[in-house]
Amino acid sequence: MRKLLSADFMRLRKSRAFWLIFAGCIAISLVSFYDVYDMYARSDTYSCTPEETVFDILPMMVFACPMLISLFQGTEYSDGTVRNKLICGHRRAELYFSALIVCSAASVFILAVNQALMYILGTLLLNAPQMPAGELLYKVFCCLLATVSISATCLMVTMSIQKKSIGVVLATAVMLLSLLACSWLDSQLREGEMTAVAMIVHEDGTMEWLEPEPNPLHISGAKRQVMEFVQDLLPTGQIIPASNNEFERVERWPVLSLSFAAAVSAGGVMIFKKKDIK
Repeated sequence: MRKLLSADFMRLRKSRAFWLIFAGCIAISLVSFYDVYDMYARSDTYSCTPEETVFDILPMMVFACPMLISLFQGTEYSDGTVRNKLICGHRRAELYFSALIVCSAASVFILAVNQALMYILGTLLLNAPQMPAGELLYKVFCCLLATVSISATCLMVTMSIQKKSIGVVLATAVMLLSLLACSWLDSQLREGEMTAVAMIVHEDGTMEWLEPEPNPLHISGAKRQVMEFVQDLLPTGQIIPASNNEFERVERWPVLSLSFAAAVSAGGVMIFKKKDIK
């Protein structure tokens, strides 16, 4: 296992795909920060803290992780490296978990560097930090664990497909569908208990205010608890509120992220063990 990790990390350091995706994420972060800073500089009323910029970039990991892992690990199949490692006596579980550790480390590294960059720029050019350091580090830690869950999902898809091109498309599609599903879930949970105050302007110019009423779209009871659990369990479900600086149930995110990653990895190992390696 140690030799596999050493070889995989060495290959990661030499991977063009890794460094290109890393550079692309840095560029996206800089563009995102420039937009925030430009609005901050132009407006006297707009306020933004460094902590807000740290979490703005989370959605990009939904696209960066599948591209990175599919290209990096797909090369193992296309070059015949997986078959050679099996011939040398390595077990399939060892190959899988070595890839999981390396791919997760690469994804965490990309996100951590981008978040640190955004925080430093925000501290220098925006308002002073408002969030306590311990709270910020805990929330960042939760986001990094969500990235590990995304990596585990992408790796399971990639290790099930031998063709690199198909792996990239399929892994990206899985994460995109998950993001869309969690976006819909988030919108359903945002429906308030009461409707908003509304105003009607009649033809004669008089105005009538409508009082708030119970919102028929509001979800409550056991159904809401189930939907909240699903949202917190899925990594994309965590990323959506986190990117909006909303951490209502953040205390249970780490356990759910690790549980999800473990379950997906267990399923991935079972699939990989039964796969016919050509």
